[in-house]
Amino acid sequence: MYTPTCNVARPDGSGNLQWPGGSLCTAAPLIADPMLGSLASSGDDPQTLLPAAATPARGIARDCPPTDQLGKPRPEPCTAGAIEP
Repeated sequence: MYTPTCNVARPDGSGNLQWPGGSLCTAAPLIADPMLGSLASSGDDPQTLLPAAATPARGIARDCPPTDQLGKPRPEPCTAGAIEP
């Protein structure tokens, strides 16, 4: 089994999700399965890992760009990652 490690602890900027557990890369990450789908085309290039509707990454990030990687509007707080579910 893969266990992540970090060469240096980074400041906690909130909105951090880590899976699986192991060495913590930030002060207080959420340790949870991000519930990502398979790498696929989500309507545009490049391919993405689409998060499930019930992903624990939903609504944990702040100060995201106004649109996700696919051009869809992002709420505040937004989903951690490149695209909204």
